[in-house]
Amino acid sequence: SGVGSISSDGTTPSYNTSSDQRLKTAITDFKESGRLIDALRVRSWKWKSSGAMGLGFIAQEVAAVFPQAVTRGDDDPEHITRQWSMDASKLVPVLTAEIKSLRSRVAALEADRAGETSAIADLSRQLAALRTEVAAQPHRAPAAPLVSQLDPPTP
Repeated sequence: SGVGSISSDGTTPSYNTSSDQRLKTAITDFKESGRLIDALRVRSWKWKSSGAMGLGFIAQEVAAVFPQAVTRGDDDPEHITRQWSMDASKLVPVLTAEIKSLRSRVAALEADRAGETSAIADLSRQLAALRTEVAAQPHRAPAAPLVSQLDPPTP
């Protein structure tokens, strides 16, 4: 069985990796997306060869977090014979899992907020009804404050 293919519709190439369910076993939902996302460092840099600015990931840093996305190179800092590289598309499933998790949490927060908004509206209606009830009662002279009733008479 192949590991992937490159195909084209005549205008756009597609870089396909094997994803056939029949080639896989022990399929489970991925639960570690948040931890991986938090560990990835998005970096900016200047390329030594051109001075142009770059933005993305450093393969050596990603290897410590998600080695499946990295092709290791040599480790000699002076003489590069084989560069480290990475396939950022391998992060797409991690990003998708985290987006789904965030969407679920946002939906839960929105539901909580809707419930709280409804409760506030109910309390506002109750308060308005109480104000109307109090306003409809006959006015009486206010009772003397309790403290003044307990004070001894002054001579």
